[in-house]
Amino acid sequence: MTPSARAAGKDIDFRLLIPFLAHVVLAQTLILIIRITTSYRTIELGLPVVWLGIIATGFAIIPAFTASSVGRWIDRGNDAKACWFGAALIFAACTGFWTSSQSAINLLAFSVLLGFGHMFCMAGHQMLAVRAGGAQNRETVLGYYMVAASIGQGLGPFVVGWLAGSAALAPAQQLFGIGLIAAGASVVIALMINVVAGAAVTLVVLLGARAVVATGAALSEPRRSVNAAAAVLSARSVLVKTMRSASAT
Repeated sequence: MTPSARAAGKDIDFRLLIPFLAHVVLAQTLILIIRITTSYRTIELGLPVVWLGIIATGFAIIPAFTASSVGRWIDRGNDAKACWFGAALIFAACTGFWTSSQSAINLLAFSVLLGFGHMFCMAGHQMLAVRAGGAQNRETVLGYYMVAASIGQGLGPFVVGWLAGSAALAPAQQLFGIGLIAAGASVVIALMINVVAGAAVTLVVLLGARAVVATGAALSEPRRSVNAAAAVLSARSVLVKTMRSASAT
């Protein structure tokens, strides 16, 4: 990490933080726009009220069954790639909403796809919040992340209300178009988020495993506690150096 990448000695990677926060705001905004508009489109189509619950369940519940596998994949240094993949899924879902949202089945299918994209993005964002801040400023970056998410969650409903005005139903097709444009911008911003080198992550994982093994041995044999402490400190040191050098590339 070069000194110019950090401000006033703060251990924050602003080259990662800025596109990360921009992506958080945009992703949260368009997700809220699309979800609200989906409800309006359901009403426009004259579907039974039960479909509102089914579509909402498809967005939230079905992707949850893969959350553990996605989390393990992200833990191997794929936080940025998760945002790339999530942004692509959201873009595909928004394309479907804009072009083919005239049936209940299509609304459900695209909502499920949107839910998978949202899950990838949110999981990636949480890991990026850790990577963007050093040990001294991780809570600060987490605060930035929460503020960015809140801004997006407020902007989405605001856009819907602003376009709807005093109408009984919001202009669903127009809102789907806005969501599609925002999704395209989200893909571009996501690609600006840098990636941790795979070899470096593998090294960190191996050192972390070594530290865990050494710590377990120390619990059963106190005389080896010094070796365990040394292993933990070694893993921590390499982790910090790896994250900084990877962010600088």
